[in-house]
Formats: sequence, structure tokens, C-alpha cells
Amino acid sequence: MERNKIRILFIVPSLRRAGAEVQVVDLVNSLSPKKINTYLFTFEKMLDQYDRLDHNKIKFFNKQRNYKLDFSMVKTIANIISKEKIDIVHCTLQISLLMAWLGIRLAKTKPVLIAAIHTTINKSLKEEYYDRILYQWLLRRCSRVIFVCKSQAKYWETKYSFLSKKSVVIYNGVDAAHFDPVPFRGQRKEFRETLSIPDDTTVITCIAGFRKEKGHHILVEAFSQIKPDSYLLLAGDGENRKNIESLVKKLGLQKRIKFLGNVQDLRPILAASDLSVLASTAVETFSIAMLESMSMGVPVVATNIGGLSEAITPGKTGALVPPGNPDILGETLSKIIDNPPLLKTMGMRCRELITNKFNKDTMVSTTENLLTKVNEDISR
Repeated sequence: MERNKIRILFIVPSLRRAGAEVQVVDLVNSLSPKKINTYLFTFEKMLDQYDRLDHNKIKFFNKQRNYKLDFSMVKTIANIISKEKIDIVHCTLQISLLMAWLGIRLAKTKPVLIAAIHTTINKSLKEEYYDRILYQWLLRRCSRVIFVCKSQAKYWETKYSFLSKKSVVIYNGVDAAHFDPVPFRGQRKEFRETLSIPDDTTVITCIAGFRKEKGHHILVEAFSQIKPDSYLLLAGDGENRKNIESLVKKLGLQKRIKFLGNVQDLRPILAASDLSVLASTAVETFSIAMLESMSMGVPVVATNIGGLSEAITPGKTGALVPPGNPDILGETLSKIIDNPPLLKTMGMRCRELITNKFNKDTMVSTTENLLTKVNEDISR
């Protein structure tokens, strides 16, 4: 690797298929190899996206921690920084920031630290205490703190005023060419047939891990209120899945709600869907699932938390509802699915929004410009 390039070490806990991790893989795969030498380090066992990495451009490291406060990987980070003469360490999620800061303290060279935050309101008091007692002090050590939408940046700057001088907004973006609905239009009927879903019914899809804050129980209760000639597809897996399966059985919705598990390629599902929904009650900031749905021309109904309102305009690209209220969610879903012309119009506007604003190319170029600017500041 050439010495005149910027040497950047990206740190993310894992390569599981989740919003922040998908964004990191898209980013490192797309950075210009003419300008940047890219290194990627993970410290958990989930490597679901390993095959997505462009190994011709990225030098990948994984040192798994054996328990939550296992800091054995810190020495590995320090060795990478020293050996590769890293200029910038880019950390995604707060735990990565802690590992990076410790690694820099052990390293022979002292690269600049950048944090990328993907959360807004914490899902528990415990996480809030971690922010206030530990992570805010690490954020003070960062040259820049990247936020994925304006609402999130405003929230954090209000919480910690010192961030106003460090914060940068770089919207999440998805690959609009990859999530293009046109090649999948012919698969809509075929995919529905594999799930025994009639072609003339309405299909609603939720793409989310089965965690409490994702609000699956609220969505299922809301779905139980809408017309019986509709179906709900749940893509994802997690510790709360059994509880949701029990609720579905209790409400007698087994025939209308389909559990798909973890799905490698979401495009056929979205091509078969009329509407996408996010019922999250916390943590959600600027959802990748939301952007993927919109890119495929599928409008989104979501709870009005984080920065979802920066992409979802009621009546134009979807609808927003208050979190934790199944009655309002059910009523909103019913109104939209009863208006097919509106669904079609909103779908076209969603696709336009992604191609014009929230796409991967814009995210990558903005990040690359920031990294270049930070490196220039180092050199002065």
C-alpha cells in the first residue's frame, strides 16, 4: 500500500446484518483506493457480511472478545495502528470508540479519532449512564463526531454542548442501483405464491431484528385491527421472536403473519410489498431498512422518533405515528392501504428521494471529503 495515501482504520463491533454495520460495509467498499488505504477491525463473532467486503481494497482484522468487558483486543488495535501507521481511526458505535481510545493509548503513533454515532434516545437508563459517565469524555477526544441526520445531531448537541464544534451530519445512504425495483417487478406474484399470498391482497413488511425496542408487539396488535385481506411479513430474527410468535398465535393471526427469519436479499420481499412499517419505540435514528424500502418504491409508515421525519413526509413518502400506540398505527395503516392510487404515488416519490438525496454515492463522497479535510488539518 502506498505511503502517500490516507491510512484509515475503521472499527465496528461486528459484521451482523444491521443498519450501522451495513452502512460501514457500504462505506469501506466504496472509498477511493487511489486516495485511501482502508483497514477494518471487528471484535465480535458475527461476520454475516464478510463475503460482502471487497478484500482487494480492504485489509480486514477480527479479534473476538470472550466477554463484554474483555479488553484483550485492545492490544491488537494498538499493533495495527503502530504497524500500519494509521492516520485516522473511524469508530462506529460507542463501544468501538472505547476500544479505539484504549488502543491509541497503547500505540506507538497517535492517529486522529473520529466517532460515528447511530443512536439518539437510549433504550435504557443503563446506556444513558454510560454516555454521561464514560462516552461523553471520549467524544471530547474526537476530532469530529458524525451523525446520520440533523435531528440526531441537534439532540446530541443539546445533550452535550461541546459537540456543536465537532459535529458533522452525513446522512445514511443506500445503493439505489442495487435496490432498484424495476428488475424485480416480475417477481412480485411469484414471491407471493411461495408464501401462499394472493396477488390481489395487500402486503405490509417489517424489516427489523426481534428486539423489544423494535416494537413488534405494537405492530402485531395494530395489524390485528386492519382488514382481513392483508398480510404482514416479518423479516429478521432475535431474542424476542418467540414472544411475538406467541402473541400472533394468541390473536389467531398465524395465516396472515409470516415469519421470514434473517433474509440475505431483501429485494424480492420489498418487490412483493405494498407498504413497509417501523414500529420502533427507541434507538431508531435514520433507518437503513427505511431507505432500502423507499429505494424499492415502497412507502414507509414509521414512528416519529429520531430523524425518520427527515425522509418520511406524511402523504408524500409515507406516514408518521406516535410510538407505542397500536390503535393509531392500525388506523394509519388502514387508511393508506385503502387508497391504492396514493400508495403508487408515494412509492414513486420514495424512489426519487433516494436517488436524489439519500443514496450511497452521496454518503461516500461526503465522508471521503471529511476524511481528506481531517487529514489535511493533521498535516498543517
